[in-house]
Amino acid sequence: MTALAQTTTSLPPRTRRRHGARLLIGILALMAMLGLLYALAVLDYAATPQFAVRFTTDTNLVQVRLIPGNGLLSQFVFAHCQLTLTTTGVHATAVRIAAPMRWSERISAGETVRLFAHLQGPLLARPRLQKTVRAPLGAAVASEQTLRWTEVVDFTLPLKSVRVLTDPGHLVLSQTSDSLTLRRPIVAVRPITLDLTATNGETSTVQVAPQPIPPVPEYWFGASSGRRIYITIDDGWFPSRRVLALMKRDHLPLTAFLIEQAAQEHPNYWKAFVAAGGVIEDHTVSHPWLTRVSPQAAEAQWAGPVHSYPGWFQQRPVVGRPPYGAVDRTVRSAARAARLRAIVMWSAEWNPTNRKAGLTTWNRLPLAPGEIVLLHWDPGLYRELLDVLAICRAQHLQPAPLLAGLPASVSGNSQVPRTESVDAHN
Repeated sequence: MTALAQTTTSLPPRTRRRHGARLLIGILALMAMLGLLYALAVLDYAATPQFAVRFTTDTNLVQVRLIPGNGLLSQFVFAHCQLTLTTTGVHATAVRIAAPMRWSERISAGETVRLFAHLQGPLLARPRLQKTVRAPLGAAVASEQTLRWTEVVDFTLPLKSVRVLTDPGHLVLSQTSDSLTLRRPIVAVRPITLDLTATNGETSTVQVAPQPIPPVPEYWFGASSGRRIYITIDDGWFPSRRVLALMKRDHLPLTAFLIEQAAQEHPNYWKAFVAAGGVIEDHTVSHPWLTRVSPQAAEAQWAGPVHSYPGWFQQRPVVGRPPYGAVDRTVRSAARAARLRAIVMWSAEWNPTNRKAGLTTWNRLPLAPGEIVLLHWDPGLYRELLDVLAICRAQHLQPAPLLAGLPASVSGNSQVPRTESVDAHN
């Protein structure tokens, strides 16, 4: 038997009971202490405030809020805590936040913000927050497809709604879930501003600037092959039966640049003119100075005959002549907007203010192949035509239909010769 065993067994029974009681008390005290610590830990955990992070997609607002814990100590702990918040990204910041323990910031579409937060206060634990918030991308312009008279704008995201903030010229025609169709302006205008709401809830503001309609070409001469010249007659206020008879007798090709208001005065005559082989083209609705009106008014002046003549005479104008020869780039673009293909001017004319001067050419020389002759529907037209035809016979020139002397892109006839003598002023 060992010395320790001998010593223990040698203790009196009362002493042994005293040692056992002390040991039990120590164990119970230790358990009570552990229980107290556990209770404190539970109370601390229950009273610990919690982080709440909210991101609202329609406003891109990031919100960080501290929520009180539970239990008897929660309000005490919450009142004595201090929140330290650090953010990285575009809106980098480091702040200490006291009651009411809230922070918010609006971020941009596509922006990423990282949040780091921790608490200081009467707590055993030190709760921390690490969170990344990324705003979804807003809709942007993906591409712009320029067509002949319209422009289609495609967006990067499907759209929930489109709100037009500014629209100079009222160019917005229609929209789908991911694109917008715009009417091309006659002249350059300020960009259109659009407020877009994508299906992901993100809003964005974009600007689009549709390209202006390019001007139609401008011709002063026709093709000179075959020694052709082209007789054109403007206005239409004084139709002539003798001119009809001359057209039928000589198979004379004439082109009338007809004012719509004049056409309404004598519709039967112009039907007879077409039946005799004449061609009717566009000389506007009411014969204004197109360079002195708005682009929209110029387009309307060109568009009137384009829309009405097919129903009246079964001919749609494809070229136009501006009244008084007043033309600029805007007038030519307005002509394209009205679906015309070209502007046709003239290189020789019978001067209506000095008829004794006869036919005057652009270079004061005799009439030459390729010339476009300008006459007017007035009381002296028949006699002027006879004089022009006499000049043609003397110069061995051949009157021809006007469109036959213009490029195929204008006439629509691929068989029309395209020679170097065609003078286009683009």
